[in-house]
Amino acid sequence: MRPTRRMPARWKDKQPPGFQRGFLLIMAVVLIVIAALLLTVMMFLGVTGTESSASHSRSGQALFIAESGLERGARTLLSPVPAERVDCTDVTGDVNLTNIAFGDGRFTLTGGTTFYPNNANNTLRANIGVADAIIPLNDLTGFAPMGGRVLIDRETIDYSGVSSAVAVCGGAGLTPCLTGAQRGRDGTVAATHASGTRVGQFQCNLQSQGGVPDMAGASSKRTLRTGVQIQEAWAVGNLGGTATNENLNAIHCTSSSNCWAVADNGVIVYWNGSAWTQDPFVAAENLNGVYCADAANCIAVGDPGGAAAQRPYTLRLSSGAWNAQNNTALSINQPLNGIFCFAGGTCWAVGDPDNAVNERPLILYWNGANWTRNNSNLNINRALNGVTCTAANNCWAVGDAGTGATERPLILWWDGANWQRRNSSLNVNQNLNAVHCFDANNCMAVGDNGVSYFWNGANWTARNTGTGENLNGVWCMAVNSCFAVGDNGTLLQWSGGANWAAVTSGTTENLNAINCTSASDCFAVGDNGTVLRWNGTSWSSTVTPALLRWNGTIWSDASGLLAAGINRDLRSVTVLSYTDGWVVGETGGNAVAPCPNNRARIGRWNASSWACDASSPSNRNLNSVSGVSYNDAWAVGAGGSIVRWNGAAWNEQNATQAITGRELHAVHALGATEVWVTGRDENQGGRTCANNTAIVLRWNGAWSCQNTGAARRRYRAMFMYPDGTDAGTQPDDGWIVGDRAGDNFSIFRWNNPVANQWNNQSFLDATNRERLNSVTMLDTDGNGLGDDGWAVGQLRNNNLTILRWNRPCAGGAATGAWAVCSFNPGTAALRQNLNAVSCVHDRDCWAVGNNGLILHWDGAAWAVHTQSGGMPGALTTANLNSLSILGPKTRPQAAWSEIFP
Repeated sequence: MRPTRRMPARWKDKQPPGFQRGFLLIMAVVLIVIAALLLTVMMFLGVTGTESSASHSRSGQALFIAESGLERGARTLLSPVPAERVDCTDVTGDVNLTNIAFGDGRFTLTGGTTFYPNNANNTLRANIGVADAIIPLNDLTGFAPMGGRVLIDRETIDYSGVSSAVAVCGGAGLTPCLTGAQRGRDGTVAATHASGTRVGQFQCNLQSQGGVPDMAGASSKRTLRTGVQIQEAWAVGNLGGTATNENLNAIHCTSSSNCWAVADNGVIVYWNGSAWTQDPFVAAENLNGVYCADAANCIAVGDPGGAAAQRPYTLRLSSGAWNAQNNTALSINQPLNGIFCFAGGTCWAVGDPDNAVNERPLILYWNGANWTRNNSNLNINRALNGVTCTAANNCWAVGDAGTGATERPLILWWDGANWQRRNSSLNVNQNLNAVHCFDANNCMAVGDNGVSYFWNGANWTARNTGTGENLNGVWCMAVNSCFAVGDNGTLLQWSGGANWAAVTSGTTENLNAINCTSASDCFAVGDNGTVLRWNGTSWSSTVTPALLRWNGTIWSDASGLLAAGINRDLRSVTVLSYTDGWVVGETGGNAVAPCPNNRARIGRWNASSWACDASSPSNRNLNSVSGVSYNDAWAVGAGGSIVRWNGAAWNEQNATQAITGRELHAVHALGATEVWVTGRDENQGGRTCANNTAIVLRWNGAWSCQNTGAARRRYRAMFMYPDGTDAGTQPDDGWIVGDRAGDNFSIFRWNNPVANQWNNQSFLDATNRERLNSVTMLDTDGNGLGDDGWAVGQLRNNNLTILRWNRPCAGGAATGAWAVCSFNPGTAALRQNLNAVSCVHDRDCWAVGNNGLILHWDGAAWAVHTQSGGMPGALTTANLNSLSILGPKTRPQAAWSEIFP
């Protein structure tokens, strides 16, 4: 065995010098490598951290930019200046909302169609309490699925989503549902709501995409979405629909979408196939007749005026504009009553003779350039009322009978050369007012006391109308087919034979003229702007109570949403949500089922139409309505009428006149046991309020008089705040306004400064003082007291009467007093009484008045809205009596959510 070699002893203690140097070199290299690696790692981590921080910063910027886009979108949808607003459908692609630079990046907004559920089953499936976060519905159709905002009665509720899952909704009988409900939003109070209550929504879904540095090459991009609550408002008023309340005297149509009608005081209105508008031209005199050779060429005739130098008054429509013609060459000062024009543009016009014995019936001929008289051969001094032709050599004119017992109606025939009398066979002494021919052998003439005569090509023979009313107009659509119209809504149809048949017209206004373009399309016009239309089966009115609807962007004529039976002036409107509201109005006959005859008209909004309520119990006009909830509402009116809706029917609360027999003008219902009413001062004694005192009534389960401190006046309007810190004993704040007293405005405030009485806020203004018709208050600081408000009233010295509480007219710090903000709108048509005012918030208020006047307050000034009566293209010239607005008061929506890729 080979022995183990041992290391020499001297090698144990030290190594060779070369070996040590090599080892140190290796170690140095290792350390250098490690240091390099550590440096590389540290540099990598530093760069990565920097990039991560930058990326995080860009992401935060993009988020902020996207949020800013949502804010811009909400403001655009709800701008205090109506002209700046954009409809939800127009958001996408709007130049002010697309690729907009903001900070270090840009944003783009997109919109779409609005959510407005109008299904009859958009109702609560079960009762809900004040804390319930799940809202069970009978039908989710139409609601925004990604969340948003709904209105139930007076409560605003935000929700995060929808579900049909039993586990989510809380049970098999509670599906489908809205989830994540946040109650009592936007200044409202959470409340209980009964099963069956309608649930409303009007919402625009916005999507905002923010990118840094831009949208095309964004290094960071965030996308947010939200639902924005949209405004809706309703205004109601008197009967309207022809853009005038003047008596309409004549109409002529060239087609079903092109009609002209003329009226008293020179008013001219036009039918475009869907709506009537008033023409900007207003003639100097009453207009009695109109006829169009074609759609672009018409002539109207009327009264000449009282001056001796006046001539027969004629207007001509040419190149789209009406202008008075120069008739100075005609030496006669008498009215023209009727006109007929041929397709080539020549016309005949007829009218009254002069009072001189030797004067002749007024007959004028238009040759396309000039009017000339053509009656020299007639030796009779009678008025002619109507004229019609079937050919250039075959015309008929009819007029008044003489004063003698044997006199006959005046009938003249034109043979192409002369006018001849053709009335020897008529054995009646009645005026004839109108004549129309279908062809040369089929003509009908009608007149006073129901007389009617038919021309068969050889003779005029009587036809029995069955009425003693004056007949003013007639039109024949075919052989043996004519309509006639007359006083007190008389409407007759002739289908051949000896007799006319009566037709229900639905109006008691005098009907003055009729015109047909076919057997299935006719218009009849009459007093107070009345227009009826025949569709081949039945007659219906194109004149309905004024009903205007604001969709957040524009006002529109919504009278087509009214049930046919709601055919009276409307006095008041209130809406609780987008799917629940009431209108009330005047009583009267000619009701259409289910409206009861001779009962005040009451209609209810169901998100798609205003339906007539069959239970209306009052035979008095109703002036004001206020809703508490879906199953509770109040209305008041003439003769002390107080009616209440209990969820099933309206019931009279004051049938025996025990409360008051005086006219009540305003009701404000704050809750089921907190209702306030005011009206005309008491003068009958033995009522709830003492004789010769103001009427201010309060209902808290029983009626009491609460007129302490209120002067004996007629109060037209009131606004009350709900109970606050006093725990239900009395409302904290309230206002009543009404008829002036001498040179004082009449304004009284409840509880301030002295509790439990009305405190006098009236003030002297000899220049502007006038009756106040409406008052509204805002609680901008949430303390239960009105700190910003408006009152409006009757026109004074050409100024619209407007007062503001606690602020200067153009805004600013509180003043603790009323300021007069009245102003002259500039033209006579816009100088009108103001009847109602209402606000969404302090920078968004509306006021309405007579002649279709609409004003808007944008936080800086009141301005006449472009769709007002008196403006070109006005929606209506009917008097507007009431206004009710829905919309967000502070933020239009509380929450947004993010969309991830």
